[in-house]
Amino acid sequence: MRNVSDTAMTRAFEVYVPLKGFRYSGDNIELAPGLKIARLTKPASFNDLKKFVSDDEWEDAINASYWLLYEWNDGNLNTTSEIMNLVLLSLWLVKPNRVEVRLKFKVGKNGSEGESGRNRILDRMQWIAEEENEDFSEEDILAASAYYSAFRNVYKSRGRLSNAMVLTLNGCCAHFWQAALISHAAAVEAILTYSKKPGLTRRLAFSYACLTEKERINRDEAYQKFVELYSIRSDAIHGRVHNIGEYERLPSLSRFQNLLRNLWSNILSDNTTIVELDKTDEEREIFLCELANGYTAPNL
Repeated sequence: MRNVSDTAMTRAFEVYVPLKGFRYSGDNIELAPGLKIARLTKPASFNDLKKFVSDDEWEDAINASYWLLYEWNDGNLNTTSEIMNLVLLSLWLVKPNRVEVRLKFKVGKNGSEGESGRNRILDRMQWIAEEENEDFSEEDILAASAYYSAFRNVYKSRGRLSNAMVLTLNGCCAHFWQAALISHAAAVEAILTYSKKPGLTRRLAFSYACLTEKERINRDEAYQKFVELYSIRSDAIHGRVHNIGEYERLPSLSRFQNLLRNLWSNILSDNTTIVELDKTDEEREIFLCELANGYTAPNL
């Protein structure tokens, strides 16, 4: 007899994600095999899905200039939403932007003809209005492609950096500045910590400086910057938001996001660093001390 699994066909889909607010002057560009951002004037026909969304949602979606396109099947290690979120996180890491996703469409192919589906995306990437929102260049998209591949490997490992990545994404989708700041601070801690002993701020600042800078003078500056921003996190998490002026809150969040971007970009550019930071506290400490090469943090 033939096993049922021998004859069962893998369900496969083409996924179409309209990218609202994506600004780019090029046409199609591949982020990974089977995954690309494309300029579409007439997207694939899925009019049978129109009845599931409002007229405004539908018009907003089909009028998008650029779409995220990828193929997905039952054997894929990531869900369709995980792939989409990894792309959005990679674009966020390149620079502040206003890209958001409101709908996601799936159209069956191969053995899944006739199947289709749609999802409303409720947890959307947020942005700070005062931040610059320039067009993405081809160089930016290539950088996002490299980040996507690295993030996908990090997420697949389900290790310590994977936890930090999820916290980063949660911060990107938070509606309130306090929640965003605290989530991003938690991501920073997940990346940098290596001990439960007292002196957390100094250890985190030391790790940040050593991971992002090589010259002593630059490390001192990075160390001081980290301590300053981390104190804002402490005020937010311990109920002292009155210490942060109303007009300083979003700029402070923006600076903390840029610190996190800088940290991730340095980590994802070196596979050895990725591997070492996924290890135990003891192994992390050895790695960071070797990276410090005798560096002594300033007394503040």
